[in-house]
Amino acid sequence: MPVRNSLLTAQSNFIEDHLLVREALYPRSVLLHRSSLNEELLHEGIDKETIKSVVQYLASAAAEYGLGAVTLPAYGAGLAVGPATETAVDSLFAAESVASTVDAVASLGSKFGEFTELFSGAYDTFSDMSGNLSGFYDKLKTIVKKALKLLGKKIGDKVDGLAKKLRGILESVLSSITSAIKSGIKLLIPDATIGLAVAEGLAKIVTELAERPFTLAQKAIDKVGFLKEWVGDPSKAVAFFKDIFKQLIELMKKAGEKLKDMSWGKAILILGPVGAPLWKKFGHKGIEKAASMFEKYLPTLMSVLDKVLSVVIPVFLTALALFQILVSGEYKEKDSDKAGGDKAAAANDEPAKLAAGVVRISKNDLQKLIHESLLEHS
Repeated sequence: MPVRNSLLTAQSNFIEDHLLVREALYPRSVLLHRSSLNEELLHEGIDKETIKSVVQYLASAAAEYGLGAVTLPAYGAGLAVGPATETAVDSLFAAESVASTVDAVASLGSKFGEFTELFSGAYDTFSDMSGNLSGFYDKLKTIVKKALKLLGKKIGDKVDGLAKKLRGILESVLSSITSAIKSGIKLLIPDATIGLAVAEGLAKIVTELAERPFTLAQKAIDKVGFLKEWVGDPSKAVAFFKDIFKQLIELMKKAGEKLKDMSWGKAILILGPVGAPLWKKFGHKGIEKAASMFEKYLPTLMSVLDKVLSVVIPVFLTALALFQILVSGEYKEKDSDKAGGDKAAAANDEPAKLAAGVVRISKNDLQKLIHESLLEHS
């Protein structure tokens, strides 16, 4: 998408417009429950660690007890079912606390000042590239060159001065979204070890701001295949988590039904020394209540995951790409660019030269005329 020609009426519109569409799918009221999932469970006498242990046990041993097996949906290649399930449940509990951090990214538009339109165009370009980060960076270089040149003419400032000012703004923006990136990535990746490694790696890129931070971030994302796909298409991540929780909730309901009339002795016989104590502490009513609460709070998680991929990561990568273009000097026109401009200017000036009696002729035509002239006078 080309850079927008008209100035935005509000400096934060470049993200807020996007969020309005998302709100139609994930109502904001979903994020404003008076109590959290953890608080509701505690009210029912169910603590977070117990429910996690029960769900993890179910995921690993359900097939053995005729409850069915949890299978990872598409885009989960390379992940183990147990850790993925446990991290997904962690994400459900953490979603509400991450929501405010993620939503704060939407207010960053006010920081860009005269560069708002430039950042908006860059952000839109990211959305259009469907995860093609290399192609996005190449397009962004062209956008930055043109935008800084036009802006310089408009406000009477030199391109290098504008670049320095924008770089300072970007440093501030990147610093302010480090927390959202770390919490969002850990929420998103269904493996605690991988998620922590990627989150810490991206945060380190921000704090150190090496000469090529975008390239480093791209490499980090490319190493996690499903994350790369999800950045290109957030709906795949939403589908992945919906699939996992649909299976878990169904499994929890089946387990509650099966254990409803089960005696303690039979529970030990069937579930063994690990599973039976969990069920004794939890009970069939506990597991059914937890399943119901999972269903209630699942839209919150889906909304936050979607915003991490549709807003936070695009803003983060766009800011990193712009910073890299500025710090590497790629915003400056090369000699080849200037030569191309000179050629274009010469072509545009051709009618004036012809009118003044200046006739331009190619080398081949000149050789042909000389040859014909020699034949006439031989």
